Amino acid sequence: MKNKTRNQPKYLDIPKIDKNSKVEFNIIKEKNKKKQIVLCHSTRYFENYYRGLFNRMNGQYNKVPSYFVKKNGEIIENFNPAHRSEYMGNTSLDKRNIVVCLENIGWLLQDNKRKRFMNWVGDIYYREPFEKRWRNHLLWDPYTEEQYEALRKLLVTLTVKFSIPYELTGHNVKLRGVNNFEGIVSKSNYSEYFTDLNPSFEFEKIEI
Repeated sequence: MKNKTRNQPKYLDIPKIDKNSKVEFNIIKEKNKKKQIVLCHSTRYFENYYRGLFNRMNGQYNKVPSYFVKKNGEIIENFNPAHRSEYMGNTSLDKRNIVVCLENIGWLLQDNKRKRFMNWVGDIYYREPFEKRWRNHLLWDPYTEEQYEALRKLLVTLTVKFSIPYELTGHNVKLRGVNNFEGIVSKSNYSEYFTDLNPSFEFEKIEI
């Protein structure tokens, strides 16, 4: 199938979100010793993801990542990484973690009639998916080269600033004792039910 590109929808009902934004999220402004960086993805396109953040719980939704890395490599700091949200849903983990979210719509289903792919909420994907059977799904949205480059630079900055070892688990499967691992992990290292990072992620591209 030939690659196709389409303009993604733009929403006017969310504040301007970019690297210069001054948007305030409902986060907890307490400082704790950071020991781990958790990599995850959005499961939605950028505009849809942020629209959800602002619409849930009348703007009080607090499962917000510290950083968001768009498909084009642009990095958005949602809040000071020394602070925390309740992204992982576990206070002990959230205190010690910095969460970095990559724009990626996750696992895909094929619509043969319309010759396209879509994710779980109907976001349309027109390019070639990555194919690998993993955690009950076959087709995946790949990460971009721009994301790998931006992510590697961000990780270097964060690990130096917070004295976190630049150590990678290097895979996306469940890892026993991951909550005590000091370094960089995938959200899917925490549970077999998480599918981020998805199997298209190339860990060697963020090695230093």
